[in-house]
Amino acid sequence: MSAKSGKPSKLEENDLSALGSWPAYAAREAVLRDLERAIAATPEALDTRFYYASFLRDHGRFADALAVFEEILARAPAHTETLVAYGVLLAYDGRRLDARAAFERAVASDPAHRGALVNLANQLTLDEPARARELYAAALALDPACAPAHRGLCSLATAEGDMDAAARHRAAGYAAGPFGRRPYFGAAMPVAVLALVSTDGGNIPLAALLDERTYLVQEVYVEAYRGEPLPQHAFVVNAIADVDRAPFALERAAEIARAARRPVVNAPERVAASGRVANAARFAQLEGVVAPAARVVRRDAPHAPALPAILRVPGRHMGRAAVRVDDAAAFAAALATLPGRADPIAIDYVETRSPDGAWRKYRVMTIDGALYPLHLAIAHRWDVHYFSAAMGERADYRAEEARFLADPVATIGAPAWAALGRVRDVLGLDYAGVDFAVDPAGRVVVFEANAAMTIIRPENGDRFAYRTAACDAIAAALTRMFRRI
Repeated sequence: MSAKSGKPSKLEENDLSALGSWPAYAAREAVLRDLERAIAATPEALDTRFYYASFLRDHGRFADALAVFEEILARAPAHTETLVAYGVLLAYDGRRLDARAAFERAVASDPAHRGALVNLANQLTLDEPARARELYAAALALDPACAPAHRGLCSLATAEGDMDAAARHRAAGYAAGPFGRRPYFGAAMPVAVLALVSTDGGNIPLAALLDERTYLVQEVYVEAYRGEPLPQHAFVVNAIADVDRAPFALERAAEIARAARRPVVNAPERVAASGRVANAARFAQLEGVVAPAARVVRRDAPHAPALPAILRVPGRHMGRAAVRVDDAAAFAAALATLPGRADPIAIDYVETRSPDGAWRKYRVMTIDGALYPLHLAIAHRWDVHYFSAAMGERADYRAEEARFLADPVATIGAPAWAALGRVRDVLGLDYAGVDFAVDPAGRVVVFEANAAMTIIRPENGDRFAYRTAACDAIAAALTRMFRRI
């Protein structure tokens, strides 16, 4: 963490938590009691139940809110407002497929509902960008000033390299100003935090970092910031995680962080140094580390780089816009078909297939200078991702992952764990993740290392419940880090 003084500081005069209870909490409690009495008096009134579920959500009682929304939908399956609110809560809970299904039902129920259109588009931006664009356009046809639709189109245009369109939609989407405020669910006066976020995407989901029962998070969208007075805050969290997607945003974030004169988590300058090409060069110098070489390749490049290689569009993750090319013909075809306008990054392909024929990708998180195991994905294809790996169908793979989470040093070897420590030190980030494999010589093969990695908890009672302890350890580390700022 850094501040203008160069040292972390205790919370100063802008620490709201010193002021006592949070008035909105008590007000919501009173409204909830009123709504409960109204429901008892008129049990068939669905609107009353809808408002009750909405207040439960705003009170942080998510499971209760979901249950009431489901009661309403059991009686009125096409209740559009409930479908949208239900989908938003499912998305907040990380249940993307369920959220999408709710928004699909909402759009089918009312094709002119702007909230349904925009929220469905938000769920589709990564996997179906063309349809997302159509949905945003439909919302703008209903309301040309619809800020959430403009914001979604700004992010889509940036991902596709259309910076002129991104600028137009950014101006419209943030015409009301660069600030946002996340929900706060606590009973006590919160600690105020300033979060630096990009209008163009590539941000860490803030709910995964900051407990919204403790911290009141004020967002500033840095590309839209024009020197307005900053909201009061005790410290700054830079949530802009992907320099390959948002280099200008990190420059603006660094300026704002310097002006804020408060401790900063994940200093923008350090995140700016964590691009794929820069990391490959930095990690290649480390003992016990294999860092596949990376370089930017022009789309009109006349010759292929060293092959085999992985071509990937900057700023895309989870296997999207990434392809392995083994020969010159495949290289030319990939350049012609990769989406967007940005020049791709070519990364040397390093074979990490295990003797059993599967590929393994480990992930550790680095938080406040310490390493924490998060997961192990085992797949039967080279592009390993947890969501598409064979973990769900193979109990033996889950048992292997559980051993890694319980004792990562014994699982990958002390030399590999020490090598990960060197990677952590070079990154120099307060919060980041490292995806890697271990080669036959016990060296760490680094696939990716940056702040753009999130922690998705397993659902209660499912087959991955053994991962809960690892997630809890990471959450506790984050709590300790923020408390000591």
